[in-house]
Amino acid sequence: APKTSDFTELNKRITPVPFEIKLNSCPSNMNSIKYRIDPTTSIISASESVVSLSSESTAQGVGVQILDASNNPLPLGSNNTFSSYVTSGGNFSIPLKAAYYKQDNVIRGGIANTSLTFTMTYQ
Repeated sequence: APKTSDFTELNKRITPVPFEIKLNSCPSNMNSIKYRIDPTTSIISASESVVSLSSESTAQGVGVQILDASNNPLPLGSNNTFSSYVTSGGNFSIPLKAAYYKQDNVIRGGIANTSLTFTMTYQ
C-alpha cells in the first residue's frame, strides 16, 4: 500500500498499477471495437485523466489517474479505439493502468477509492 511519503511532488503520480479489462467471446467480422471510460466521481484534471475519490474514501489530497499501457493519460468520456481487435473475433484484453495522483499540498492517508463506468461499442 502506498504511504503519504511516496507522494513527493504536487500534480504527479506515484508508480502506476496495471489492470486489464477482459473482452471475452467477441464476435467476428466487426470493423472495430471502441471503448470509453466515464468517471462516476468528478474529474480533477481532464488533460491528465485524474478523477476524485469516491465519497466513502477517507484519504485526502489525492486523486486517481487512469493511463493506457504506455503510461499516457487515457482520455475520459470519449471513445478510444481498441487496436488489437482482429476480424476473426475471440478473446482480448485492454491493458490499462491506474495511479494515485497528488493533487493537493496536504495529503492524508486512508481509504482511497474511485469508480468508473466502462462502455464498449462494436462497429
